[in-house]
Amino acid sequence: MEWKKGNYNRALLILFAVYLAALTWIILFKLTVPSNIWALGRDRVINLIPFYDTIENKFFNDFFDMTANIIVFIPFGIYAGVILRGVPMWQKAMTAAVLSAGYEAAQFIFAIGVTDITDVMMNTLGAVIGAAVYEYVYLKLKSDQKTRRFIALCSAASAIPMGAVLGITSVAFSFV
Repeated sequence: MEWKKGNYNRALLILFAVYLAALTWIILFKLTVPSNIWALGRDRVINLIPFYDTIENKFFNDFFDMTANIIVFIPFGIYAGVILRGVPMWQKAMTAAVLSAGYEAAQFIFAIGVTDITDVMMNTLGAVIGAAVYEYVYLKLKSDQKTRRFIALCSAASAIPMGAVLGITSVAFSFV
């Protein structure tokens, strides 16, 4: 059965929705299983000084967090490339920054994490990297249809192992 353009578009939208749900679970709920959500509550903390942990000699923790923030937002940039085709890179970056700032604001409002400007910066960088990856793939494949097909297939192929990793991680964190 040959898939038509609309089928890849639907698949991409479904995979994007699944990605956003996973992103919300990662950022807001810290991979916590529902029975442990009550443990997320804490004092509201906001950090408006970029790279504060690095300045305070907590480089390893900060490096891990910054790297994780970049990696987790790369798919957002790829999906933004697909969805916002023809939109300038700075607008894709602003979309990621607004989404990231929204997550950080939610963390502050619900007191479920540290609201940190460094996270917004690293998330935005990850999305820009993802959008650049999309542009590179698009230039190599020279076709919107082929690029969408490639992105849909890669997204579907990575969704299963990533789901398994997230599931295993959430169970492991529930015992900590």
